Amino acid sequence: MLDGFKLLRFRVELIEPQQRLALREHPLITAGVLADLLGRTLALNYDLHYGLGFDRYHGMARPRAVALARDTAQELARELDRRAALGRQSRDLAHEIVALLEPTYAAVDRAVSVGRMLAGTLAETIANCLQQRRRIPTVAVGALTRAVARGDSVRALVGAGQLVEALSTQIAELVGLGEADQLDLVLLSDLLDDFTRADLSTADLTGVDLAGVRWSELHTCWPEDLDIERLKEDSREIPPGSGIYIVEPGAETAYVIRV
Repeated sequence: MLDGFKLLRFRVELIEPQQRLALREHPLITAGVLADLLGRTLALNYDLHYGLGFDRYHGMARPRAVALARDTAQELARELDRRAALGRQSRDLAHEIVALLEPTYAAVDRAVSVGRMLAGTLAETIANCLQQRRRIPTVAVGALTRAVARGDSVRALVGAGQLVEALSTQIAELVGLGEADQLDLVLLSDLLDDFTRADLSTADLTGVDLAGVRWSELHTCWPEDLDIERLKEDSREIPPGSGIYIVEPGAETAYVIRV
C-alpha cells in the first residue's frame, strides 16, 4: 500500500507535463501554498510573542527555546527559497527573522515585528490571488487580512486554517486528486514544480513563466529551440554541482528562451 507521499507523487506524475505547467501557475494552488506558509508564520509569531517575549516558552530554558524558534524560521525561509515565483520580499523577510534569532543575542521583539510584516505580505498576496474566485468567501479572506493587519494572532491562525481547508477541497478537484483530507499543499506544489525527469520536448512554452521550475541538466528534455545555457544563467543550481536547477524569477524566464 502506498503511503500519502508516494500516492500523491504517483497521481501528480500521471498529469501531462503541459498541464502541470499550467496548474503550477493556477491562483488556487498559489493561494493554497501561501495560506499554508501564512499559518506557519502566524504560529511562529505567536510563539515568539507570547512565549519568548514573556520568557515562558513551555518551561524551556531561553537558549533552547530560541534555537527551536530559529529552526522553525529556517524551515519557513527554505520553503520560500524553493518558491522563487512567490516573490523576493517574502523570502528576504523570512531570512531576516532567522538572522534576528541568532542564538547568542536574539532580538525577539524585532523578529516579531518582521514576522508581522511577512504575515501581512503573504495575506495580501493571497487576497490578490483569490479576487476572482467566487467559491472562496471574500468576507472570510477579508477578515483574515484584517486580523493579520491588527496582529490578532488567534483569529488570524483560525482564519488561515479555515482557508487552507477550503482551498484544499477545491485544489483536490482541480488536480483530480479525489479526497482533500490531509492534502499537503506545500508538497503538492513541490511535485508540480518538479520537472527533473519530465519530457517537455513537445511542450509549447510560449508565455509560460518558468520561475520556480526544478529541472535536471541530464534528465529534463526541453524543446530543441530552447537555449539551455541561457536557462542555466536564469537558474540556481541546488546544491552546487548537483546538475539540478531552479529557475529564478525575472523577465528572462517569463517566456520561452529561444536561440
